[in-house]
Amino acid sequence: MDYTIGKSDKMDPYEVLDEITEGFEKPILILYFTPVEIFKEFSEILSVKYPDSVCMGATTRIAITKSWVNESGSVAVAFESGISCSAGILKNINKYPIKYASEVKRALNEIDETENTICFELSTGLMGGEESVLSTLNSVLHKEKIKVVGGSAGNISGDTTYVSLNGRILDNSAVFVLIHNKYGAIHYFRENIYEPMNDNKIIATDVDLKKRIVREYNHRPAIDVYAEELGVPVENIEEQLDKHPVGRFVGNRMFITANKSITEDRGIQYHSRIYNNTRLSVLKPADYREVNEETFDKIKEEVPEPSFTILVHCLARTELFLNDGYMKEYSKKFGAELGSYIGFSGYGEQYSRYNFNMTAIIIVFE
Repeated sequence: MDYTIGKSDKMDPYEVLDEITEGFEKPILILYFTPVEIFKEFSEILSVKYPDSVCMGATTRIAITKSWVNESGSVAVAFESGISCSAGILKNINKYPIKYASEVKRALNEIDETENTICFELSTGLMGGEESVLSTLNSVLHKEKIKVVGGSAGNISGDTTYVSLNGRILDNSAVFVLIHNKYGAIHYFRENIYEPMNDNKIIATDVDLKKRIVREYNHRPAIDVYAEELGVPVENIEEQLDKHPVGRFVGNRMFITANKSITEDRGIQYHSRIYNNTRLSVLKPADYREVNEETFDKIKEEVPEPSFTILVHCLARTELFLNDGYMKEYSKKFGAELGSYIGFSGYGEQYSRYNFNMTAIIIVFE
């Protein structure tokens, strides 16, 4: 696999274009992530410069690559050989993206081979549509055993996020690309840096799926049960929301759901869906440095010589690492352990059929 990584700390779209694409030749696929302020214009001029390439990107909270982290930076990778790809768009993701399943079928028909192929998707953040996007993609790709993996767009501040495909600027949409690795498998890893506070399990007994609200746990107001699990008075739980997400259990797997806000009817609104009768635990931070080391060891054991890696890094994790002064150390350690990579930071992570938060997804190409 031949690829070139570009980065820039500039905020003028044309300067960013010059810096990022230095060394690009005839890319098959360009994946890119920029701040929201320059995203529209950069996306347009990138696609003009590379009209024969698939150009797909999203806004990000932070740009990450080997030994480099920049809160106003941009990063991109150009795949020059070793892959084939086909891309598409799903619109109206907060309502009926299933209407665009034909786009997924078209892309599938255009890809060379389904073995060693992934669907990498990027959704606009804070639209509440990620679960519907996953359902639409999997309705076509699951029977082909093509794994769906990706993330929601991000922003350093505010609720505006965008995605783009070939110069088209999109909100309330998802873009996706089927990537076939011609020279090996593609591996996926999911890293949680939170753990249950105790052995207790609470059950969601009254939910509003569309609004991502849990009104009751164990048939009682959600905030009362959450406060009891934390051992704090109800009036003090708002300051705990960012520190203590909840973990949804599917079999023996745990998926993190971030708290968003308290509702007027004593419920809690979340950043990903919680279904009725879901078993959950209230979580606390684990020793993330130790977890990182365990993750690197696991990846190196499974993929001793990675070719390239994509890091989908939750915005909440990013804020935690930045506040602790750990983000740059983490980026250097990541590169030292796994080699060349690019990463972005957004409002959610998606893997297979699941949408979740406060997690890292690591996509490793052989």
